[in-house]
Amino acid sequence: MIDKGGAKARRGGAPWFSIGMAAIGPLLLFGPMLLRGRVLYWGTPMLQFVPWRSFAFDLIRNGRAPLWNPWLGMGAPLLANYQSALLYPPNWILAVTTAGWGEGFLVLAHLVFAGAGTVLLLRRIGIGGLGQAVGGIAFASCSYLVARAGFFSLNAAASYLPWVVLASDHAAQAAAGGPSRQWLGPMIGLVAVVSMQALAGHAQTTVYAIAFALAWSFWKAARQGGRGAAARLGLMWLAAAAFAFGLAAAQLLPTAEYLSQSSRSTGLAESGALTYSFWPWRTLGLLLPGLFGTPALGDYWGYGNYWEDAVYLGILPLLMALTAAARAGALGREMARTRHFLLVAAGLAFLLALGSNTPLFPFLFRHVAFFDLFNAPTRINLISTFCLALLAGIGAELWSRPTGRRLYWTRLGTAAAGGVLLLGLAAAILPTGLRASFGRSFALAGLWLLLAGVLALLWPARVGRRWILIVAVLVTLDLVVAGWGLNPSTSAAVYQGRTSLAAETGASHRLYLLPDAERVLKFERTHRFDSFQTDLDPWLIRRSGLPNTTMLDQLASANNFDPLLPARYVDWVADLAAAPAKSRADRLALMDVAWVGTEAGAVPPWIIYRPLTGAQRARLVPSAHAVPDATGARLAVSSPDFDPDAVAILETDAAVLPSGGRGRAEVVPSTNPNQVEVKVGAPQGGWLVLSDEWYPGWVATIDGKAAPTYPADSVFRAVWVPPGSTSVVWRYESTPFRIGSTITFISLIAFLATLAAWAWVVRRRSE
Repeated sequence: MIDKGGAKARRGGAPWFSIGMAAIGPLLLFGPMLLRGRVLYWGTPMLQFVPWRSFAFDLIRNGRAPLWNPWLGMGAPLLANYQSALLYPPNWILAVTTAGWGEGFLVLAHLVFAGAGTVLLLRRIGIGGLGQAVGGIAFASCSYLVARAGFFSLNAAASYLPWVVLASDHAAQAAAGGPSRQWLGPMIGLVAVVSMQALAGHAQTTVYAIAFALAWSFWKAARQGGRGAAARLGLMWLAAAAFAFGLAAAQLLPTAEYLSQSSRSTGLAESGALTYSFWPWRTLGLLLPGLFGTPALGDYWGYGNYWEDAVYLGILPLLMALTAAARAGALGREMARTRHFLLVAAGLAFLLALGSNTPLFPFLFRHVAFFDLFNAPTRINLISTFCLALLAGIGAELWSRPTGRRLYWTRLGTAAAGGVLLLGLAAAILPTGLRASFGRSFALAGLWLLLAGVLALLWPARVGRRWILIVAVLVTLDLVVAGWGLNPSTSAAVYQGRTSLAAETGASHRLYLLPDAERVLKFERTHRFDSFQTDLDPWLIRRSGLPNTTMLDQLASANNFDPLLPARYVDWVADLAAAPAKSRADRLALMDVAWVGTEAGAVPPWIIYRPLTGAQRARLVPSAHAVPDATGARLAVSSPDFDPDAVAILETDAAVLPSGGRGRAEVVPSTNPNQVEVKVGAPQGGWLVLSDEWYPGWVATIDGKAAPTYPADSVFRAVWVPPGSTSVVWRYESTPFRIGSTITFISLIAFLATLAAWAWVVRRRSE
């Protein structure tokens, strides 16, 4: 058990001062950008999040549900796309802000939120103001979060980690306390943070956070109340998870359906999923974050990209974490046990983060359920980083002015740090033949180590607010320098207006960028891993048509840059890439592609889109051929004898399919993405094939009467049009969203009622 008296003495007053200190780093890194009205653009902000959310909130402002995205692929779910996080309440600020600016504000807010949660968790376990400030700063401004800030859904979900752990700690204490009447408050907190994190939009991060919180809380409950407490905590977690699922059901049920229809339904390919395994050499990044360069300065030369392996949380916090690892027992047996838990968790997470660099993760990937659903094992270093931040907070409690042998070694270490600083400066200035990143990173490491040594030698007998401020400023400066430039910004105008590409290609058909051209354009021209190329006008990225920037121009693109894609679409694109040139052109025309980018040039705008004849979004086909499943359809479409104007390949077990004749079909322009109307002329009847993605929930009516629809040509959708019909209307009616919304509404009413009841009980107790 914690020594409550000692814990209270160390915690001191209110935590607001420490939270304020934790907020300074994010404010320095992102505040100037927001004050100038600038926006994040490099990478996923422009290529995914801003296009998705701008379109979705435009629909909401016009009174339409953002269920379907007609602009990418051959259509794809929008709200069911988990990372769009359209039902996450903080994202609703985007309905009243300009495109891009609101996302930047949310990044800042979530980093501060992460720091505040860390402060409160450290305070709860008995750490004083200094440790709270150090731990909060270390997590809020760590390179794991800052370098990934443009990955908005991950940034949001990761910020809940300390809060989920904090809520689970309260739940563990309640379970150990016995009476169930004490469960209500902790249950409400646990439901609130778990449901919010579930809505934040990054499943991988949410799973890591909940797994860590489960381990933390059961460890605490078992130690404080034995098996009975652990059993009671299990009931609390089950109830909280069910309640949280209900609150998030409007998002989770459509996403579950999308996952079942996606290429991830059978798991990821091991080679791709383990590509971003933590590169062991980047462990040096704990001391030397820029040793292998940085894309902010245009000289990154390490493995993969910079941000996936970013683990820096500051020199002083690292030294304090090491102090906690060695001496946490001086704060009592409970703190020693907490130290052991954090070290084990950090070590296990780091081992898993190594991915393909050890046999462990590949074994789990092949043999344990759910391990094959997530990319990038390195991302579990979120847990390692968080554990180190907590250890730093604990270690801060143990710092004191050195005496005896410690004084000798501290002086020697401080002098050595000065030497490292001088050597680093010399290597950076003189022509040594070493990479510039070597001298720069060693000079910075020497500087922060020197200042840490001086700080230790001047450490006061009693740490007051002034000293906490000095330490906080040093840690913040260290992390701000490390994070500076990792999130380049530009004028908000980059997300406004339309490019010349829209005028050149028009909006009547889709355009398509061939995979090789897309790869060169993205990774060699506009989004190189070695440099952010801040001298490159971001408007040129939009002009190039790089997916998914075309959404900002309201141009339909047959490309779709998204981690979750319909399986039929993925298979179709794979077959398209493997097809010979003539067959490829025919397939593109079937996709309603009228403009094709085949290669990326050396100078902007890099891509020239050439016209392609035969593009047609809707066609009337006289006959149909039945196949049992998608595999059969894929084989039939790949046959040299397949004539898409003469026959439609339908997935059905019907023994007889009607036949008709040829006719006309024309898609009626519409601003409603959840509906497609086609005017038809079918004197003899026929099969209307729409070159849009087949997906559950799309229902058809013909002249107002319901009609059965079928997957057609392995990826499209079709309906039989009787002779004389004039209008076919497809509507997207998502049953999972309807059911999920009902569950969420009922759960929200129940949650608010429970919250009101708890508030009434608390008020009665205080009277």
